[in-house]
Amino acid sequence: MSQSGKLLKNALIYTVGNLGAKLLSFLMVPLYTFYLNKADLGTYDLLLTTVTLLAPFISIQMAESAYRWLLDVKDNDHNRQSTAISNSLLVFLVNNIAFTLLFAITQLFYKVPYATEFAIILFLNGLLGYLQQTARGLGLNKLYSFIGFSLTFFILVSNVVFVVVLKMRLDGILYATIISTLVAIVILANRSKIHQYIRFNTISKKEIKSMMAYAWPLIPNTISWWLINEVNRFIILFALGVDANGIFALSNRFPSIILIVNSIFMLAWQDQAIAIHDSEEKDAFYSKIFNVFLTLEFTLVIALTAVSKYVVKLVASPAFFNSWYYMPILYLSVAFASFSAFLGVGYLGSKKTKGLFTTTVYGSIINVAISYLSVRYIGLYAPCIGTCVGFVIIWVLRIRQTRAFVKLKINYTNLAVMLGVTFAVMYLVTLNNLYTDVLCILIAVATLFIANKSLLQYLYGFVQKSFASFIPKHSRS
Repeated sequence: MSQSGKLLKNALIYTVGNLGAKLLSFLMVPLYTFYLNKADLGTYDLLLTTVTLLAPFISIQMAESAYRWLLDVKDNDHNRQSTAISNSLLVFLVNNIAFTLLFAITQLFYKVPYATEFAIILFLNGLLGYLQQTARGLGLNKLYSFIGFSLTFFILVSNVVFVVVLKMRLDGILYATIISTLVAIVILANRSKIHQYIRFNTISKKEIKSMMAYAWPLIPNTISWWLINEVNRFIILFALGVDANGIFALSNRFPSIILIVNSIFMLAWQDQAIAIHDSEEKDAFYSKIFNVFLTLEFTLVIALTAVSKYVVKLVASPAFFNSWYYMPILYLSVAFASFSAFLGVGYLGSKKTKGLFTTTVYGSIINVAISYLSVRYIGLYAPCIGTCVGFVIIWVLRIRQTRAFVKLKINYTNLAVMLGVTFAVMYLVTLNNLYTDVLCILIAVATLFIANKSLLQYLYGFVQKSFASFIPKHSRS
């Protein structure tokens, strides 16, 4: 099978387990907006934002180290697998215990709302993420996908029970999250048989030091969406208030549609890019996939920009309708974030992760500066623009840095055309005219099929061959 075929096959496997989970954040919008007020939604979003921020620091990204080390294991060497898992798991648990004790002491002097629920969610999310990455490293991609699908089901059912039936509002959402995550952890640990890889005699100070040196620069990269976007919520909270934070929170839910595609693709791309890192065809393969990915991203941005106001009107309460104004810029931000993440895989393959740290820090500084200095003058547009510019800076810096280990050839003509169409549609939708709105939708549909013609043809051929392989030869004759 070709490298493109392997990439697509892995992407399809990950899609099964991740599509529902990624769609969930979008599908839960009606429930959250109708059963929570703006303040509750803002508090919940701030809680999850803080979890997203702290999790990489507490885990020190040892899940990523375990995954990368396991990919280097040849012939299912059980001893080397045990070494990678035992050492990374030890660091993960020690750091979580230390944080829990520190957090408990802090509670004696400053009471944090929902402190117990917060601490439990933080630990369980980190543990589930560690077990998922370990499963990927062991080649258990189908199990990884199964857990993602199961978690989606558990969260959906428990949210309906606690929020809709029992009417527990914010408390219900937190309880649903805890119970669902815990069930997923038990299933994953049992199916992956991770206990068979935990051996104390493989603990090595040298190995831990090496894994931590690889992992720590990944912390800002992992929370880059927080550093470049989520930190804006604290700026909004102090400058504009909790209601504005609720509006911004909903605006951020809709870009998750693009994140659905990105996160699934990035999982498969990470597997494939690391596997071919030392291959002579690496540069050509990187360039081919990136240019296809770039076109797909912009067509998604255009399509979502064209229909956002109508989707918001359909699924959210009237109090949140104005959130659609900020979505187009956030869609574009997600696109450039994905371009940055694409190049970030090159750092992982070479195990030179320091560049991930520096580029993310520079982008973060730009974002904070723009958001903080302009939020009182242009309101919620400030964090949106700051987010977008921050990710553009990261992408440009990574293009320059990664030339040392991958020479990416970008189709700049196509980039200019796609940007032009994107900006045109972003302007037209602000006119609030039915005819221009219809025109934008027609442009989006045309761009989607024309610009992605080659990709769609390849996908059709791949799916056709895949189905044909399941049909016995005598049945086709």
